[in-house]
Amino acid sequence: MDISNPYCPVPQVTEACAFVGREKLFDLINQYFLDSTSPHAFLVTGKPLIGKTQALRQLNQRFSERYIGVYISLRNVTLSSDAQILKLFTRSIMESFAESHLQIIDSRDDNTEDDSGKITPAWFAEVFIPRVLYSIRAHRQLIFLVDDAEPLITYWQAHRSVAGITALLQDHDQLHMVLTTSDVLEPEVPELDDLVSTQYMHRLENLSDADVIRFANLSPAYVLDEPSAHLIARLTGGMPVVLQWLCYLLHEQTYSAEHLPHTFTVNDIRVLVPDVLQQTSSIFYEEWQQLTLNERLVLTALSMLFYRDPLQPVTVHKIEDWLIATDYPLDETAIKSSIRGLEYRLLVRSEGGGLVAVGSILQTWLVTHAQLDDTATASTPGASSRRIQLLVGVGVVLLVVAALIGVWLTGSGGPGSLPVATPAPTVTLANP
Repeated sequence: MDISNPYCPVPQVTEACAFVGREKLFDLINQYFLDSTSPHAFLVTGKPLIGKTQALRQLNQRFSERYIGVYISLRNVTLSSDAQILKLFTRSIMESFAESHLQIIDSRDDNTEDDSGKITPAWFAEVFIPRVLYSIRAHRQLIFLVDDAEPLITYWQAHRSVAGITALLQDHDQLHMVLTTSDVLEPEVPELDDLVSTQYMHRLENLSDADVIRFANLSPAYVLDEPSAHLIARLTGGMPVVLQWLCYLLHEQTYSAEHLPHTFTVNDIRVLVPDVLQQTSSIFYEEWQQLTLNERLVLTALSMLFYRDPLQPVTVHKIEDWLIATDYPLDETAIKSSIRGLEYRLLVRSEGGGLVAVGSILQTWLVTHAQLDDTATASTPGASSRRIQLLVGVGVVLLVVAALIGVWLTGSGGPGSLPVATPAPTVTLANP
């Protein structure tokens, strides 16, 4: 039995990594491939670590009989010229063909390079690409899979062209391109009408509970009963990076098991939660840093209300009351706007007549870390004076209590059996 870990929680994603779901995306891309009249690229968007790269990597396996995917990563790449882009695409095609044990009809040509040694657009469009497409035969198609394509889009915005590649998409029915970008670029899509189209665009979201359960059961080294599988769905909320880490750590536990497949219980999974939190805390913190002030306030209120009473639905009015009580008031309109933003960021969802954080692991992190610093006073007029009044009032009360205790100690000669109260959890508006 192969017990190598199939889960990939680190950024280095390969086609061998465990993968489920994204059926809607693949259906849309398949339809895009069949539409031979489209001059546009297909755009896949989503928040960081939502699974864009892994979905792109899966296209070769999903459509391997009809399509040849050429994977091109533009992460940390700056594009400065057409020649650089053509060289990158040419090299990627050659590498992809070598990995697939395919051969390209002799692409050597006297006009391959100009006097400066750069690949010419004419050679790429009129010689190289036709020979590549002829080499794969008419029944197959070539797909440029451009990951982290923000540099390509930025280049297009500056030059209204990408080395003539968009023209090639229109000229050749066998040629297509799929781009992945952060969802931050979504508002700019209408301005990219010659490169991408809203008709060929899909935003990735968290996995469904059914896909989470399927994913958690991919390892051949262990078995999950139904309660355990459903617990994983509740803990992760379908967030791919959290799910990858939990399943990765779960699989690692099997290396010390006496017999395989090992059966894990609900308790076994709960024991791993602190380790998952440790691995994902920096990811949650990065998300927190991207939120607006109002979104932070609402998310803090939601997490604390749910923590205090998880059986009661958290509503807009309860959030409003909590924020007033904690000296950070927001009106109903601002709260609802923030909730929409948090839902779009896939951090909050509606459930049981109220709002909850997506996944119990995220909820646990929020209770511990999702707090605010004093910069919040900038958008809450009058908050500083009210806070000073509150602190003064608390100080007076503490002085009175101290005086009473002093009198009691003097009269009794010692503390005796003075009871010690267990402090209740409080919200400290400090930087995480």
